[in-house]
Amino acid sequence: MSKVKLTIGMFIAVLAVGAVASASASAAGWMMEGAELTGTASLNNVAPKLLPAELTASGVTIKCKGNLEGVEPRIFGSNKGSAASLIFKECESTTKACELTAAEKTGIGTVPVLAEATLEGTSNVSIAFKPKTGSIFATIKYEAGSEGTCALLGLKGVTGKVTAKSPGGKMESLEHTLEVGVTAESGELKVGSAGASLSGAAMLKLEESVNWSFL
Repeated sequence: MSKVKLTIGMFIAVLAVGAVASASASAAGWMMEGAELTGTASLNNVAPKLLPAELTASGVTIKCKGNLEGVEPRIFGSNKGSAASLIFKECESTTKACELTAAEKTGIGTVPVLAEATLEGTSNVSIAFKPKTGSIFATIKYEAGSEGTCALLGLKGVTGKVTAKSPGGKMESLEHTLEVGVTAESGELKVGSAGASLSGAAMLKLEESVNWSFL
């Protein structure tokens, strides 16, 4: 075989491998009952709480012990999701120096959000949440508490993004766990100008009771 033919053959082989890799990379997407999602699919409006949501900044912690509620939550496209609002229910300040308003004790809601899913490792899914426009997720009004000085007194914006995990999200199931473990050191999230941490877990399920996954 001539060097020219050998070179051409190697070039074609490289192109073929690249095409397979590209096809594999582009194959990631939402699946329902083993078939690729077309159009949109609605999620249940209520995601049962597995672990309370806790937001901490400047030594002030808010704990929301209720379920996570979504307004028009859905998945669509190859790896997208959205909600008109995500509402953390039954909230309280566990820091005596700060208090929440009566309305915020009922629930703290976000602005419209977008989500983008990517595969992580062999079976897990990473989902990045961010505001649909701008950088503010939500606003929280901190009031003076019963002891000391509240470090976050007044109306504060929660800004940045939140990266959540869905362990085993690649496997088809009726329900998928969504876990959040953002640290203040990551710089992803802020309350006012202070770095913030956010933790919690909830169970997601489609409105239609079918198996789903992200491949």
